[in-house]
This record gives sequence, C-alpha cells and structure tokens, in this order.
Amino acid sequence: MAHLEHMTHWSLAERSAARLDGELTLSHLLSDAVDDHHARAERVLGHYVGRLVLTGISALWALGVSDEPRTHHVSQSGRRIKLPQSSTFVLEQRAFHPGDTWGSVTSPRRTAIDLLRAPAGFDPRIVRRLMQMYGLSAEYLNSHLDTLGTTPGRRLATERLALLVFEQ
Repeated sequence: MAHLEHMTHWSLAERSAARLDGELTLSHLLSDAVDDHHARAERVLGHYVGRLVLTGISALWALGVSDEPRTHHVSQSGRRIKLPQSSTFVLEQRAFHPGDTWGSVTSPRRTAIDLLRAPAGFDPRIVRRLMQMYGLSAEYLNSHLDTLGTTPGRRLATERLALLVFEQ
C-alpha cells in the first residue's frame, strides 16, 4: 500500500476503483465531495435547511470567503420555528426579497449589503474579498442600496462602500 502515498495524483475514477477494490476507505474520497455553499449550509443546518438561511459571517464561510465561525448566524425563511436551547445558532430577524438567497445562504450581494449595513464589526477587507470573489462592483451594490429606501443602516452602508472604493 506504499503506492497510496501518491493517490492525490490519481483521478476520481482511479480512486473510486481503488476504493471498490478495498484499497481505500471512504474517508480518502471525502476530498472529492462537492464543498459549495449548498453543501456547507446542509452540513450546518441539517433538517432546518429550507427553514433557516445562513447570514452574515456564516454566509461568508458558506460562500468560501472566510473561515467557519464558532457560532452560526441564521435567519428564518418562511414559518417561524423554535430552536432547541442547545442550539449553536444566533437567530436574526431579516426579511428576504427575490434574489436575496441562494438556497439556504444569503446571496453574495445580500451578504455584502448586510455587512455594509451592520452597526458593529465591519471588516472592510472581508467585504472587499467578497466583492472580488463574486465580481460585485461598487456601482452594482450602490444601485441596490438606492432601492432600499429607508432601510436602517442604508446611509452607513453607502458611506462604507464609498470608503472601500476610495481605498482601492
């Protein structure tokens, strides 16, 4: 089994065949599993998928922008639910509009807007990274901010976004 050291160079088909032959265990193939925002939301939310949405720092992690937070931030989508006392979720109240979510994760646009509007804990580097990874321009985010009307934090978000553009 010394030849297994180089299995990272094997194709998925070769590793699957080796597993079927009993040369590898399932744990060796876990790196081949899709690790996108849907899979990450499913892993965290479990049977709450479809009823809760990852938001804020949890959405950043699900979208691949940052490390996994210790406590996940979630919002309800649809009917109200009661979380168990031992829950590791911070439940936030948010209203979602069409396009605000990608399955059980807030969309990159909605995540950026939420982070820009947050009263505390703003990290311009993380918002800039999100914008770069998902091709979100300042103009695109500004145009969305303009549609928010009197939403709390809108002015703060516009100021922060202008600062991000200025610092580039």
